[in-house]
Amino acid sequence: MNGMKHPVDEFKRIHQTGRVDEYIKRFDKARARLMNFNPALNEEFFIAGFISGLREELRYTVELHNPKRLHEAFNYATKVELSNDSQNRRPKVMNKPSNPQNYPLHKKKPAVERKDDGGYNQLSKPWQTNNNSKGTTYEQRRALGLCHHCDEKYFPGHKCGVKLLNALKGTQEEESAGEESEFEEVEEELQVEQAVVTMFNSKTNPKVKVMKFKGQIGTVPVCALLNRGSTHSFVNPNVLQEVECNLIQTAPMVVTVANGDRMVTDLQCEALQFSIQGHTFEKDVRVLDVTGYDMILGLDWLTSLGPMQVDWGAGRIAFKQGDKDVQLQVREEMAKIKFIKEDVDLEKEMRKGSEVLMAQIFSTEVEERALSRMQPVSRVYPFSQVNPAPPRVHPPSQAHSALQLHPESQTEMQPESKPVHPELSAVLEQHKAVFEEPTALPPRRTVDHVVPLLPDSKPVNQRPYRYSYFQKVEIEKIVTELLKNQLIQPFSSPFASPVLLVKQKYGSWRMCIDYRQLNSITVKNKYPIPVIDDLLDELKGARVFSKIDLRSGYHQIRMKDEDRYKTAFRTHEGHYEFNVMPFGLTNAPATFQALMNGVFKPYLRKFLLVFFDDILVYSQSIEEHKEHLSLTLELLSKNQLFAKMSKCEFGLGEIEYLGHIISHNGVATDPKKIEAMCNWPSPRTVKELRGFVGLTGYYRKFVKNYGIIAKPLTDQLRKNSFKWD
Repeated sequence: MNGMKHPVDEFKRIHQTGRVDEYIKRFDKARARLMNFNPALNEEFFIAGFISGLREELRYTVELHNPKRLHEAFNYATKVELSNDSQNRRPKVMNKPSNPQNYPLHKKKPAVERKDDGGYNQLSKPWQTNNNSKGTTYEQRRALGLCHHCDEKYFPGHKCGVKLLNALKGTQEEESAGEESEFEEVEEELQVEQAVVTMFNSKTNPKVKVMKFKGQIGTVPVCALLNRGSTHSFVNPNVLQEVECNLIQTAPMVVTVANGDRMVTDLQCEALQFSIQGHTFEKDVRVLDVTGYDMILGLDWLTSLGPMQVDWGAGRIAFKQGDKDVQLQVREEMAKIKFIKEDVDLEKEMRKGSEVLMAQIFSTEVEERALSRMQPVSRVYPFSQVNPAPPRVHPPSQAHSALQLHPESQTEMQPESKPVHPELSAVLEQHKAVFEEPTALPPRRTVDHVVPLLPDSKPVNQRPYRYSYFQKVEIEKIVTELLKNQLIQPFSSPFASPVLLVKQKYGSWRMCIDYRQLNSITVKNKYPIPVIDDLLDELKGARVFSKIDLRSGYHQIRMKDEDRYKTAFRTHEGHYEFNVMPFGLTNAPATFQALMNGVFKPYLRKFLLVFFDDILVYSQSIEEHKEHLSLTLELLSKNQLFAKMSKCEFGLGEIEYLGHIISHNGVATDPKKIEAMCNWPSPRTVKELRGFVGLTGYYRKFVKNYGIIAKPLTDQLRKNSFKWD
């Protein structure tokens, strides 16, 4: 660049060498140059860049606040620097305990001591939870090269011997042991209140058990965990949405969880009343997004109860509440979890009165029924007897044809339970290979996908997004499955796009690649995409319909070998490229439509319509439809294209296609699609009214005199004319 520094190189070299305000000025100049060079960079990129350039004594504290805006990061860094300046003028406390768990909450009150043999134990001293049995200070342990959490030598990649289970949601990335010690020093200087949550794992230590109790907050049932590894007590904010409580703003508290992650809470529920097994308690609890439980009762609650007897083995705790003896006993059904695999089993358990506490239920897509097990329906009527009226209008007793869409076939839980005409069942059995899962990569075709780039384009290279623990698990499972099916392969490429998780209709997850930056430098393909209205005009006179949905349609097209590296994506644990066409590429729809038009060209507009991966076969009689369906499936088999049985429908007198209901009476609106219009709230602004008019305009062909009916609304869209009474 004529002797000038490249904007990217200049930006990477920006680090804090002096005061924060001086660093901010240099950072802003480099950011302005980089934005001129690449306007697509978002604010999150610059926030991460700014924080990474801070000095270590500032960086971790600013990360703790998790700023969402760049100016917030600037403010946090400035405030932390000023706080450090004031703290440096004070004498520092040198003998700092190596772990926040060393601080007893109430020295005068008795607490519960760990007793592994499961027997009762009367206590009168605070319960010590720190693993540092040698009593060494932070400086001594660092000089000896010991881990801050156990007595073993620390080395890169070191893991403590006793594994801990983290049951809290955390969004921060894990830090190394060295980074953690720096973080603790800064926290001490800022004098931020700390809390520690450790979840004992009964698998690594069978003698240690946690106690779970059924309780209530008001009228809301809750699951409370008695956790002696937590210095404080917490309540889930989701529970507080259903009860009345006195919430107050407090000084921020840093909560350190078992895996080293830190969370911040600044809300406290004062004098929260809750009951366990008929006994009422009152406690000030912090508000924290706890995963798996509604409440965590920690050491502060235990110490407030006074002297007690605890039998962790039997799951029993006894103490006095005033003059009354109280004994809490963990019920056996609370300690055991029954895994339910089938919906029927869930219904049986609910009929028995079983309770499900803090359960996250995902509806999974039911695998399609094997064609060999398909049974003909017991009653079959000639197609001419089909009632053309929508079946949802009639009670079940009046649905008198097996070719009609039965109510149960509309549910998401049973996508494969659609009745099929016996003659069509024979056709499906003949071409059952079309509905099997592919076991190899798709064949090479003339329409293999390419990614042409604009001249002088630079490789897209984005770092992965941050993911929660559960999202990371899902990503790893999906990547493993894609590798197993050879759809992707590990690769080191100059291109790297981040990934996103999107929940699908049946509750499963789909991993999508964020190709927005790649699409911005891609030459666009102008292949014609069909217009839905034009397609529906071809259906006049048809009486029998079948719909075929391809299985992961885009993945049935190969990538050109020379363009595979451009599809590279990066997760939290690897770098991969696609062997098949991925979702999200700007020209993918055009490539797919070109393939479908080429495959079905002999039959298009004669008895077959194609809109991407949705294939509609239409005929005037069941005999004719049998032949048309056979020809369609034969073409799919010949071109090695696979369909998904659970999403297909065959031989219906009425069918949903592209958001419309199609029958021999013509095309009608789908009630599910117009439900949003029927429930639209009264608009308060011109923008809201414009959104409603635009939505209804799509269905104007179904409304006689739509223009006259909508005129009062369109008049309101004129300048300074909006008035809604």
